[in-house]
Amino acid sequence: MFDIEIVDLEIFCIFVNIKLGETMRAKTTVLRERVQSYVNTADDRLLRLIEALAVSYQEGDKSEQELNDIHKKELDRRLQRYINGKMVFYSREEIDEKLNQMG
Repeated sequence: MFDIEIVDLEIFCIFVNIKLGETMRAKTTVLRERVQSYVNTADDRLLRLIEALAVSYQEGDKSEQELNDIHKKELDRRLQRYINGKMVFYSREEIDEKLNQMG
């Protein structure tokens, strides 16, 4: 499918996430502007709903913020790969070059 050899799936995911992150920031800006326009024209009922949502979001669920066992095991696995010298690291330039080769 791709004309480059993918040595490590984790590295490939990092490549893709960098490009997706740039796209997501642009979409977030548009979304922020749309939400702001709703707030600017909202009645009291909508503003109370938005406030309740914001408060709930900021408080968050403590269980969601903690690492579960699966995440801890994955982090331990990655740390062990790093300690054993099995991790491969790339510069930003190398990542950009590989992404450009993918098309």
